[in-house]
Amino acid sequence: MFYLQTIRHSYFVAQADAVRVNKNILPASRGQLVDRNGDVLAINVPAKEIYADPRDVQDRAAVAASLAPLLGMDQTLLEQKLDPGPNKRRRYVSLMRHASLELGNQVKDLRLRGIGVGPDTRRSYPNGSLAAQMLGFTDRDSNGVEGLEHSQDKLLSGRDGLLVGEVDPVGRFLPGTIRRQTEPVNGADLVLTIDKSLQHAADTELAAAVKAHNAKSGVVIILDPRNGEILALSNAPTFDPNSPKPPGPLTQAQGLAASALWRNGAVSDLYEPGSTMKTITSAAVVQTKGLGVMNDYVTCNAVWQYGGHTIHCAQDPPYYGHHGTENLRGVLKESCNIGMAQFGLKIGPDNLYKYLQAFGFMDYAHSGLPGEQKSWLKSPDEFNKYTGSVGWSKIQFANITFGQGVAVTPLQMATAYGAIANHGVMMRPHIIKATRKGEEETQVQPEAIRQVVDPQTAETVCSMLGTVVQEGTGKPAQIAGFSVGGKTGSAQVAGPHGYRDPRYVASFIGMVPLSKPRLVILCAVFEPQGVHWGAAVAAPVVHNLAKMAVLEMHLTPDAPDLVDWADHKKKKLPPTHVSIDTIGIAAPATKPTISAPVD
Repeated sequence: MFYLQTIRHSYFVAQADAVRVNKNILPASRGQLVDRNGDVLAINVPAKEIYADPRDVQDRAAVAASLAPLLGMDQTLLEQKLDPGPNKRRRYVSLMRHASLELGNQVKDLRLRGIGVGPDTRRSYPNGSLAAQMLGFTDRDSNGVEGLEHSQDKLLSGRDGLLVGEVDPVGRFLPGTIRRQTEPVNGADLVLTIDKSLQHAADTELAAAVKAHNAKSGVVIILDPRNGEILALSNAPTFDPNSPKPPGPLTQAQGLAASALWRNGAVSDLYEPGSTMKTITSAAVVQTKGLGVMNDYVTCNAVWQYGGHTIHCAQDPPYYGHHGTENLRGVLKESCNIGMAQFGLKIGPDNLYKYLQAFGFMDYAHSGLPGEQKSWLKSPDEFNKYTGSVGWSKIQFANITFGQGVAVTPLQMATAYGAIANHGVMMRPHIIKATRKGEEETQVQPEAIRQVVDPQTAETVCSMLGTVVQEGTGKPAQIAGFSVGGKTGSAQVAGPHGYRDPRYVASFIGMVPLSKPRLVILCAVFEPQGVHWGAAVAAPVVHNLAKMAVLEMHLTPDAPDLVDWADHKKKKLPPTHVSIDTIGIAAPATKPTISAPVD
């Protein structure tokens, strides 16, 4: 007796505790995701957990046969889950989390001994596929898997509590036996910078463009250049985060196809921006050489021999890329590759690289979105293992001036244009506007990264972008009553054999109103079939979004004489010429330039 009561006392106490003492997790409530206006984007809704007490299940095979069809589980696997294990010590097995209330009631109605239905919550995305890649989703245990749900998981999750005490035979805690109780700390709510209405419009317009042009994919970003707030970020094709994977077992190919849709191409995919990069080169030229460079002229004869290679301009009629003599404004307006390369030569590779760095292409954006990439472009003085020499080759430098041979992310491009729209000051792009913990709300303050170019340089480039939209390749972006600036892009996609494959990225980046930009809107459509010009594929998307946004934001028209591009086409009106001075932007050079093919 002494042996049992004294020597083996601790052992028997532990054995008794294993039967009588229970540890119960008190789950924290996951924080909500809401848009800038408080509209819910992700929320917890009531659900049911279906669980088993394997020791209380009398006929595992019969129970598994009844439950498996309802739970969508393999009967043999379910029967294994109901095994109480060695010495029949397994008392709790979760069979399904986040089950619907209806399914919970169906399981209850079966009245299966050893099977219970308890309270639970599940993550719900009430707007379906809206901003799916941005928001991401959670797994069965409410852990963030993709998107903001993943990158902000620690903030959203909170901290679970714990209840330790003695229980009766059916698992209920006995009064006066609680040994430890820690209350849960709920997760923080995140207020995002996006506007649900703008996001819905971006999703809708982008999906329509990708479908109309039978394209592989597309991206839209709407950014406030004054503070870096991302007002909308859209990917196509997309998915519903409420059911991110097809039901049932998936093949490897099906799994890869599903996960490909989760990728946020706006921050994770590098692409060659094509002619939209000419805006950045133009800013570098003006900042380096001064405003006097606006009076310099170059000549484009459709083809140009440089560095042992032939550089072409756009080959569509009526001019077949023959732009003639043109200044920097004309080069940007006509989207002339040859002219831009010649202006790039005026500052050289080192200065161009300096401003590519200053505009943020060599850095991560640090936007709060997971999966960000940055440009892989090497500096001009680094060793190039492919050429076996130091520095950029002549043709590499020429290509970079007009956006080929350099890869960036869509968010990097939108942010760079934001700097030009914001008097040369680049703001950190960000997706979180505030965090809420109970009654406390902490605002995320806008962050100015650097002054990239002088305000006068930025205003001059904005003026040139206005000329692109009013007189050049960007005409389809015109909206009534508002000045719009922007640049088209039609970049070839590099393949295993260079640029031989007929694949393109059609893009347009616009800003509105040009007199005091409130919005930068980027649209990039990848591998459209047939027509691949940025003006035809992407500019109409920006036009539609800008037209909707100025109404949604109640912006005051700054150019009441300007006519919508749709009216120009219907009525065959001549181009509307408005003095840039009247909207507060530096006036354009006076020398006329030649109309050019659409880029």
